[in-house]
Amino acid sequence: MRHKLDFKKAIRLLEEKKSTLPNQLAHIAQSAFINNFRTSSWFGNKWPEVQRRLKPAPKSDPKANSRGILRGKTRRLLHDVEHSIREANWREIRLGVSVPYAEYHNDGTDKIPKRRFMGDHPKLRAKLRKKMDTELKTIFK
Repeated sequence: MRHKLDFKKAIRLLEEKKSTLPNQLAHIAQSAFINNFRTSSWFGNKWPEVQRRLKPAPKSDPKANSRGILRGKTRRLLHDVEHSIREANWREIRLGVSVPYAEYHNDGTDKIPKRRFMGDHPKLRAKLRKKMDTELKTIFK
């Protein structure tokens, strides 16, 4: 049995994917990074506990023990991750945060333990690859 491939249709569908797929992939990555905050982990590997949650909460900040790790009073870092898509096109998908202390937490320092929340990870690559495979297969139905 022979199947005829409609190249014009395939090219049109590929062009559509080129305009929509990068944004979808950026949102998948962004969602994964936000989930790291929800789970206080790096794709399932728990972050080190913070000192403020290991001692009684001060009267000046009674919610200090209940706030999530890397959340702080303002939730500034999480907010920046929630708005982290900088570029999403066929040539580049780039996410980033502008909070000055983000890099110290993500990579760790001598005094701050590494609590990675953004970056490359095999689980993220697998999610992105699955989405790409699913979307590109629709071109050749």
